[in-house]
Amino acid sequence: MNTRDTMLNIARTAILNRAAMDGYAEEDYDPSEDSEGYVISLLIALRHWTDKYGIDWQAELARAHELFAEDKREDEDIEGGPNDERPACVPSAAREAEDKIFEIVCGSDWPEKPDAWPEEEILQALKEMCQEHVEDTIGV
Repeated sequence: MNTRDTMLNIARTAILNRAAMDGYAEEDYDPSEDSEGYVISLLIALRHWTDKYGIDWQAELARAHELFAEDKREDEDIEGGPNDERPACVPSAAREAEDKIFEIVCGSDWPEKPDAWPEEEILQALKEMCQEHVEDTIGV
């Protein structure tokens, strides 16, 4: 079992355990759809945990992001193999956007619920990122 499979199993178990607290039987709840929003519930629980025990939430998120990126690179290397034509050092536009949003959110004091995030600031940051990408691409 690789790291990704292990992490997905941990997440699946945690989501199902949270669903069980609301009375769901394991076979009655699909954690891949998370229709009740238990992923958010688990994140909020972890936020409360770090607050109560004086653990640096931002540092934990930043480190988790780094480790996730490493796992993704490892998975891409395994999946892509030697015949993969994409250079390993060039991230996809979607990954760049995801990283930028994560960076914006981690550096902010925004509410924990994504619905409350200031859309204009996210869009502006993404526009700047796109402009940087265009400038890098055409060599400006």
